Formats: sequence, structure tokens, C-alpha cells
Amino acid sequence: MNTNELYELHDRNDESIYFLDKACTMPYTGHIEEYFKGQLSMESDVVEGYRDGICKEYYDDTHTLELIGGIKDNMANGFHIEFYESGRIRSISLVVNNCFFDSYDYDEEGKLTLVEIWPNDKRLPFGPDFDQSIISKLRQKYNLAEINEEILRDGQDFSYEKYFRE
Repeated sequence: MNTNELYELHDRNDESIYFLDKACTMPYTGHIEEYFKGQLSMESDVVEGYRDGICKEYYDDTHTLELIGGIKDNMANGFHIEFYESGRIRSISLVVNNCFFDSYDYDEEGKLTLVEIWPNDKRLPFGPDFDQSIISKLRQKYNLAEINEEILRDGQDFSYEKYFRE
């Protein structure tokens, strides 16, 4: 559904919450698409008004994929891949509640330029009730070192779709 056909409120992070009715009492669940100058700029799954699932964002000028990643309750969560407008991979990352904690960055030619891994003994900047095991689970599910090897080996032929199947 086009986001123009829905009604919106905003959460504490100023992200849209989608509703079917003007009074904003009936949260929308389904797939949304947002357009800029008539071209698809974002698509995402929505559950009870909040973006939840896989989100894709596109460059406004070239309409090529800019980002694909997991999202939960309107926040980046899970595995994310960012792309240059050329289609080459800019970065791969693991994210919890909009906090990027592990990432590999690449230049336009596909060369690895930076690796940042959050130390296991350092707590992420969340409250004391945050379940640190979430990080271990994400690292097991998405082994960035192995994914990096695939990217370096396969280059432009790297197939990212398999990482975004539910």
C-alpha cells in the first residue's frame, strides 16, 4: 500500500506509525511503499502500524537499492547491507535498536577498508535490562567474516537475497 493512502502518527524517534483511519485508532499491517517524484524510494513490512521485517530504501536519483535490512518496531535490527549508487556494497553491519555494533566497510572498487567489531566484554549502550545474548545470536546467524569472504570472492555477483529470507 502506498503510504499516501494511510494516516500517520510519529513515535518517540519521529518515525511514522501507520493507520487505516483518520482518527489513528486502526493500525495498519501489511506492506507499504513510499514514492519520491513518482519513483519507489522505500518499501517495508508493517505490523500493527510499525515497520517490522525487511526494509529497502532506494536512491532518489538512480532508483537503485541503497539499503536493505531488518527492522523491528521502527528501529534497525538485524543484518544490514548498504550499497553505493553503482550497486557495489558499501557496508555490511549488525544492528540492534539503531545501534550498529559490527560492520565491514568497502570502497567503490569493492576493497575492504574498515572492520569494526564491538568487543564482547563491552556492553552496548542500552539500559541494564538489555539482553546481551541478542548480540551473540545475531553474530551466529550472520557471520560477518564469512559474508565478507563471499563478498570479496564473488564481487558484483554476491547474492545477498539469501540473508533476508524469514
